[in-house]
Amino acid sequence: MGTTVRRVGLLTAGSLLVSNMVGTGIFGTTGFMARDLGDPAWILGLWAAGALFALLGAVCYAELGAAFPRVGGEYVYLREAFGPLPAFLSGWTSLTVGFGAAIASNAALFAIHVRELVPALDPASDTLAGGLARLRVLELALVWGLTAVHAAGTVPGGALQRWLTGLKIGAAGLLVALGFALGAGSWDHVAAAPTAPAPAMETASSALI
Repeated sequence: MGTTVRRVGLLTAGSLLVSNMVGTGIFGTTGFMARDLGDPAWILGLWAAGALFALLGAVCYAELGAAFPRVGGEYVYLREAFGPLPAFLSGWTSLTVGFGAAIASNAALFAIHVRELVPALDPASDTLAGGLARLRVLELALVWGLTAVHAAGTVPGGALQRWLTGLKIGAAGLLVALGFALGAGSWDHVAAAPTAPAPAMETASSALI
């Protein structure tokens, strides 16, 4: 019986886990929450509830991983519980919707952030069709570029993952440090009365162009 070769170290696995939990969405969804909820206490409360659900999910997966130490993740667990057909369909659902939709939304959000730094990528700076085409090219370049790196093997993929995770955590930590060092905020804002949110449909549609 052959032995399993460990190709991903603890640091790389931890970086992958952090990146899965702290993705691009955390930098974009908070603004939508502030717009729709209008109350800082609700925003913090929902983030805390989300953290609790994530912890519960992590504990469940840890128990399942210990009970079924085989490669396959959710496929293995669903196969053991419900049979091969639901497990097979779950895998295809994850490929086409669970991961595909998340990758597409992250790429779109990445393009939105980049166009704030590069005015030439803003659709308003040119014809609408030309601006959208440049954003789509940027999104596709990101997806296929990352795909190429990971397809090259676990060594370059792991190095990229560690670098991106370090950059992300460093940027978030720097943002928090600068907020405490230079900000003039007040805890009174957390108890501020909710304000009437702006129309969600118009703002969301314009932000995702």
